[in-house]
Amino acid sequence: MSLNFNHTLSLPIALKQALLGLLILLIAVACKTNQQQAVSADKTTPPKEMREDVRVAFEAAFNDGMKQYILGDHVEATKFFEKAIVINNTSGAAFFVLGKLYFLQNDMIKSRAYSEKATELDTKNTYYLEQLAHVYEYQQLYADAERTYRKLIALSPNEPEYYYDMAAMSLYQNKPDEALKTYSIIENKFGKSLEITRQKQQLLLRSNKTEEAIKEGDGLIKAYPDETSFQVAQAEFLYTNGKYDEAISILNHVVEQDPENLSAHLSLANVYQIQNKNEKAFAELLIAFKDPALDFDTRVKGLEDVLKNTSTQASLEQAEQLIKLTILYYPSEAQGYDMLGAVYLKMKKNKVALEILKKALRYKAGDYNNWVEVLNLEYNLQQYDSLLADTDLALELFPNQSVIWYYGGMGAYMKKDYTKAVKYLDQSKKLASTQTEVKIMALSLLGDAYNELKNHPKSDESYEEVLKLDRNNDHALNNYSYFLSLRKEKLELAKELSERLMKKYPGNPSYIDTYGWVLYQLKDYVNAKKYLEVAMSTSKKGVIVEHYGDVLFKLGEKENAILSWKEAQQLGGASELINKKIADGKLYE
Repeated sequence: MSLNFNHTLSLPIALKQALLGLLILLIAVACKTNQQQAVSADKTTPPKEMREDVRVAFEAAFNDGMKQYILGDHVEATKFFEKAIVINNTSGAAFFVLGKLYFLQNDMIKSRAYSEKATELDTKNTYYLEQLAHVYEYQQLYADAERTYRKLIALSPNEPEYYYDMAAMSLYQNKPDEALKTYSIIENKFGKSLEITRQKQQLLLRSNKTEEAIKEGDGLIKAYPDETSFQVAQAEFLYTNGKYDEAISILNHVVEQDPENLSAHLSLANVYQIQNKNEKAFAELLIAFKDPALDFDTRVKGLEDVLKNTSTQASLEQAEQLIKLTILYYPSEAQGYDMLGAVYLKMKKNKVALEILKKALRYKAGDYNNWVEVLNLEYNLQQYDSLLADTDLALELFPNQSVIWYYGGMGAYMKKDYTKAVKYLDQSKKLASTQTEVKIMALSLLGDAYNELKNHPKSDESYEEVLKLDRNNDHALNNYSYFLSLRKEKLELAKELSERLMKKYPGNPSYIDTYGWVLYQLKDYVNAKKYLEVAMSTSKKGVIVEHYGDVLFKLGEKENAILSWKEAQQLGGASELINKKIADGKLYE
């Protein structure tokens, strides 16, 4: 039995052991007429034979119960065994099976009573005692369970499992000294082992007896001087408890004797990492990772620790090297590519990261998070054709994921395929019923797409729905107010929305420009000029300078207006009418 301090009971499994073979044995034992005897307090009383008709009735009930038990009908089986003990109340086997049946039906009171009765009828039957011990343990009657294990040890002193279980009962009762005594008995009787040494060390640590715990590990090494795994285990115990130099000394000795000992190299890497000796740690990891014998799970665990400390370019390059070695030996494991992709993202090598993450999807196509990362990278890298193609591939796997539909909408929008964008975004909005953030993003871009399609009612409806969900949404406030100003519709609403945004971000030139342009459409040219000048003081963009020229023209400053238009033309980003404005010296809207 492997004992730990987070012990969880799995008693139903334990109680189901020895089913068919044991049941056949029980039938044979229970049905021997000449062995069915009355139990008397006076042990000298001669046994009394069972009458033939009683024996036959008992056997019938017992056998019928066994049949139902094997078939899995515990309720029906219970009825037959209850009948059997009425006929013969001296059958330990019948009481034993009833105890098991009631346990399986979660009736602990009856399970305990019948299990106890079975052991009373046959005090030396280890099957009966084991079941009773498990029932006690399940009911957290640890003292009773401990006493039962002592009885089992008395009957079977060479069964190590009973000692382990008895030690566990001591621990449950918070009797560490008793558990330590039992572990010492196990060592003396069956020999030292790493498992027992570890248990004793942990118990000694709980009592702040660190030096005694260390001596336990030393004792194991002395008992088995050629077993390097025990030396590595002791080194791990030492550095876990702050004894770094002692641990390194043991591990270096192991490596001298066995240069290819992977456990020693990995443990050296751990202790060096604890000491922030990163170069030494990497050197040890590199030795281990170059060995094809190092299993994948151990590599992943080591890499996870490495990736937590990749704060410099050098550490990222070291992680890259270790991951590439992992992929070399395990080319079909998606997790290796995921980790390498994460490293390239930290290195700002987004194109390479995208390529690697796509490889990961070859081996783990159902990784939703990986798909989202791929789509996000394609969007940021402006690979809109790939974004649309991969969106459709992802939707085959995740047709109900609103985020993936949203990425498709962004890709189509950037390709200026606004009809297709609406299709994706509308589906994203529908699926994001409980994902408010995604729903807001989809509605915001829907407003933009409908505007491009000149479907202004749908565009306005989308923005208004966004603002119901988020009154101060930047995108909706800015674009809705700006598009209204361009259409010269609902200008007071446009002013209110734009002003709200400008107050939220008083220094943002784009938002100030939008507000100035709304004022322009409201024919408030004086205030429009003032706000556009503020915007230009922090950002000289072509569209802002062109707007400023338009305002100047309306204020009668024609020459200054033309100069502003020319400046806007040079800056780039002005409207398609800029050349005509300059050539004709007139305002076109």
